[in-house]
Amino acid sequence: LDALLQPLAGFSVVHELRVSTEESRLDDTTAAQPLLFAVQVAVTLLLREQGIVPQAVTGHSVGEIAAAWACGALGLEQAARVICARSQAQGLTRGRGRMAAVALSADALASLLAELDLADRVTIAGYNSPGNLTLSGDLEGLLQMQAHLQPQGVFFRLLDLDYAFHGPCMDPIRDQVLHTLR
Repeated sequence: LDALLQPLAGFSVVHELRVSTEESRLDDTTAAQPLLFAVQVAVTLLLREQGIVPQAVTGHSVGEIAAAWACGALGLEQAARVICARSQAQGLTRGRGRMAAVALSADALASLLAELDLADRVTIAGYNSPGNLTLSGDLEGLLQMQAHLQPQGVFFRLLDLDYAFHGPCMDPIRDQVLHTLR
């Protein structure tokens, strides 16, 4: 897997998994996504070696690509190309937004976004449970939400990511990803 990913990613996943915390590039999505994918594939292969095979697969974000490989929808080389193209394109969006976790339902969030006039700046990036969402948007809008919610005792946490995945901040890279994978 390292030999397959290295020419596409531009680095050794084995090396990156072994570096110290100080040298780690996990805050850089161009490194983090191929690493996550490699670990997901490795765990799947380890389970297969133990005779454990899935009856169904699912995934979110990077996990979608690993799931597509695990069920045979993508070959390993295809999945490696997808993860590297995706991570390299998304790396270009660093600093253009952030993400947050919030303990609200989708309906409550919609009301809050309307009340704070943030519907064009903050969106739902993930539905984690009926009362827990992941948000994506610009930092100022997320901080405005945080300032509004925390005095009310509503859980809100900015994620330690310098990216706004799964939201409109990713729209500018769509054509690049499609072109690369064509």
